[in-house]
Amino acid sequence: IRQAHNMAEEEGVRRSLAAIESADLVLGVLDGSAPLRDGDRELVERVRDRNALLVLNKTDLPRKTGELPRRGLPVVEVSAKTGEGLDALKDAIFDSSIKDPALMSEGLVVTNLRHRLSLDKAGERIRAALEAIEAGKPLEIVAMELREALDRLGEIVGAVTTEDILDKVFSDFCIWK
Repeated sequence: IRQAHNMAEEEGVRRSLAAIESADLVLGVLDGSAPLRDGDRELVERVRDRNALLVLNKTDLPRKTGELPRRGLPVVEVSAKTGEGLDALKDAIFDSSIKDPALMSEGLVVTNLRHRLSLDKAGERIRAALEAIEAGKPLEIVAMELREALDRLGEIVGAVTTEDILDKVFSDFCIWK
């Protein structure tokens, strides 16, 4: 984001500013090898009340930015050239996306309550299918439980054709024949 010198640049800046307003996370990338420009300071001011990270790039070169106007924003230093700091940037991005730690389980992040409830219901049906297998119940009962699990997952990803999926899952079984 900078002072535009032609119509194409102006449109790019306009789109960038619009993207900032609708983004879940803003990465403000600053050139660490150059003095801060007015546009850099403006960017920091624009994102200070948003979910944002300041990324200071080019840390493999002598730093010339001086003091960063952080405004309470976390800063991650990276070198795109050497890859230094990229793991820290990934961790910071991940950490900034977790608003409710209760929605995180074993590396899976679910940010929508409706999705979480559907996943819980799908898990219950899968457990019921496993119990049916262990109890020696007919495969039709197992298939019914799995169909219910698939329907719950379908609530998350959209329409699910359970027949196609079940045909694939049970292609080695002789059920309904």
